[in-house]
Amino acid sequence: MAHVAACSERGVGDGVNQDATCVMAAKTRIGEVAMAVVCDGVGGLEAGELASATVVKRFESWFAQELPAKVSYAALDADPRLNTIENDWRAMLARLNADIRAYGKSTGCLLGTTFSGIFVACGRYVAGHVGDCRILRVGSEDVEQISEDQTLLALKLRTGEITSARDACPGDASTILQAVGSQKTVRPRYYRGTVTPDDLLAVVCDGAWRKLENDGIARILRKADPCNEEQLANACRAVAKRAIERGETDNITVSCIRGDLEGTCGGDA
Repeated sequence: MAHVAACSERGVGDGVNQDATCVMAAKTRIGEVAMAVVCDGVGGLEAGELASATVVKRFESWFAQELPAKVSYAALDADPRLNTIENDWRAMLARLNADIRAYGKSTGCLLGTTFSGIFVACGRYVAGHVGDCRILRVGSEDVEQISEDQTLLALKLRTGEITSARDACPGDASTILQAVGSQKTVRPRYYRGTVTPDDLLAVVCDGAWRKLENDGIARILRKADPCNEEQLANACRAVAKRAIERGETDNITVSCIRGDLEGTCGGDA
């Protein structure tokens, strides 16, 4: 049975919560499917909360209104790599990027948002990513970061320009290379993989991982019974509380999906 939970906290800093999130699950003819999305309005830009909410609402609408027909007619059980989902997400993010950018130009307002989302069905996932939130697979004994940070610091580390975060320039870690709505073209990264019944999939904003890192988040989430949504929601809130205790002042958002979705379908990921 699908179990999902989420929490989004404004944190202790001034201003509004620029994060937005949704986590949804549904029973379909191929079994249960689930989706988690976290968007973080880009700090320093005006109306970041409008951009993040706009993207999340579009994905909520897609899941509720458009996905059912695709499950019925596009035969996701015959789509082992979930290409149908990725193609939809590519089109939505391109349209959202254009619309948010156009709104900003028409109002003289700078706005944008990160996007990290994961869709799970048939023991597989497809994940999309723009910015510096993180998509994690939390196993019983390990944690895997599915997404790659799109920051200047991460780029310098990947290309070998620097060998340690200690060698970075001030601001490298907070310089996001892509955001939905703040540039002419957005190029999301997509990831595919399999999920086991024991896995917990978590989408977290930078306010959650910056002070705790992936291992710290995983340790807190593992304390919850993943089949108990109340405990899972409490664990999400515990992540936020621990981050604040360690000095985090930014918004903090955590969304989770347990990997044990009822129903399976054939094919390899």
